[in-house]
Amino acid sequence: MNSTRGAAASATPKLPPIGASPIAGKWRQRPLWGRLWRIALFTLVAVVIWQALNHLIVWQWLHNGYFRPGLSSLIVSLALPTLYYTALAAVLQRWLVRFGPVAQALVFGGCAVAVAALFDALIWLPALSATLGQFAAGECGTGGTAVGCAEAVAHSLRAMLDGLLRVFAISSFGYGLALASLSARARWVYVVAIGVAAVLAALAIAGTLARANGAA
Repeated sequence: MNSTRGAAASATPKLPPIGASPIAGKWRQRPLWGRLWRIALFTLVAVVIWQALNHLIVWQWLHNGYFRPGLSSLIVSLALPTLYYTALAAVLQRWLVRFGPVAQALVFGGCAVAVAALFDALIWLPALSATLGQFAAGECGTGGTAVGCAEAVAHSLRAMLDGLLRVFAISSFGYGLALASLSARARWVYVVAIGVAAVLAALAIAGTLARANGAA
């Protein structure tokens, strides 16, 4: 009887521990630099996709003028987010590798949002304090109304939330692509992502040059 119970217990499949997927295992086996260059590459791809889509939608498809950044500002707008996500991933790697692939990407996105929110709070706190001071003195907004103060605060919060949404989308998507690059079956995902980034970037550049030449 006991042997029958033992055989039944041994035949019962055990649930795999957290992070025990093939991709997670391959990810843990890579050295730190082998993970970080992938994170840097694919977060850069995600940044390019976001920037190009924003450029195409806001500046071209909505015909809201055109934006032609200089080379230095373009490099900074691509390099700074990539360096931020890569540095954050380097700090969190020993903790993130405990999770599965999807959880790693989402948790990393949440951590990126939390750190960015802290920086945003430090940046927006003086402006918010000034707005509250104007509200107390009845000086903000058109005619010094409370509605004007509320609109100013709402605008600041909306801009901050939009930025945090961008941070979450880029960081989680880029980290997920870095993980997918280790899987032969999911390799087409990052190949398509790189192709989409190249096409969108080309469209944004071509559209910008065309509108700039037309406005000249």
